[in-house]
Amino acid sequence: MVGEVKWTNKMSDTDILDTLMERARLLPFNGRYQYLIVSKNGFTEQCLVKMKALGVLHLNLKEITALFNEMK
Repeated sequence: MVGEVKWTNKMSDTDILDTLMERARLLPFNGRYQYLIVSKNGFTEQCLVKMKALGVLHLNLKEITALFNEMK
């Protein structure tokens, strides 16, 4: 699993996903990559569509908060 966390006040766009995938290719790994992107303020619609098509896991701050609240 290769991941990226963006903790900014803007929504993450496809450039974040593209950069993550490019950087992952630099790793000495020949298997199947699974990607995870975490974004404080969520994702643009274009990014969501691309991540869905590629099977990329993604979380925003509200989803992370909900997961922690479930653990209580």
